[in-house]
Amino acid sequence: MSSSGNVILLESLDGSSHKLAERILAFGTEPVLVSNFEEAQTILQERRILISAVMIPTEAPSQTLKKQIKILRKLGPASGLMLVSVGKSPTDDERKKLRTAGMQLALWEPYDDGTLRFQLNRAICGDRDDHGRRHLRVPTYLLARVFVGGRTKDAVVYSLSEGGAFLETPRASMDGATVDIELRLPANHIRISGLVMFSNVPGNLQRPNLPMGMGIRFGSGAEEDVEQIRAYVKRRMAELDV
Repeated sequence: MSSSGNVILLESLDGSSHKLAERILAFGTEPVLVSNFEEAQTILQERRILISAVMIPTEAPSQTLKKQIKILRKLGPASGLMLVSVGKSPTDDERKKLRTAGMQLALWEPYDDGTLRFQLNRAICGDRDDHGRRHLRVPTYLLARVFVGGRTKDAVVYSLSEGGAFLETPRASMDGATVDIELRLPANHIRISGLVMFSNVPGNLQRPNLPMGMGIRFGSGAEEDVEQIRAYVKRRMAELDV
């Protein structure tokens, strides 16, 4: 068993938890893989590891889940323990039961590495990872084009809020640069200006928990464009919370 980590991961019946553990490890977090709730309770009770979250398969028996979560929270850190529901997407009725039991974050199939990293950061860091943000942010599947200094470069929108975005790209612009961004939202493409607040590049990882790229704060934009971003963020967040 792992001797260090921030996340306890309960094994699933189909064995997919082992693959998930490998994906989590690639992000620099070593999960503690356990086979049942009793082992998870022992890890929390021993307090040899600072645990911030427990990831529980959606297949966990709903009739005992609420009781198990209550025990885990009692044994968890004073700052609170995040509960992440992992696995196959539940029905509306199953989702309600998960929420009633105390599950908080959703990581339901299919999910990409961007969503996994985002939810992992939320589970481990919680509000401590918000860096003073005023707007709700979500991971996205969107593509973008960045226009700066007469040049154009492609990027992936790792996270988005109505106030800004983090663009995943190996060609990040310098801090303080003014850029124009074409966001390819599902409904249509919008263009908005922004300011590079920080860049994550090799040798200067200002946010080690993020991929290579740059954090952008949006400037003033057309209200209809801002509203489209706001609506997209709201829809995505509904998929990420139990």
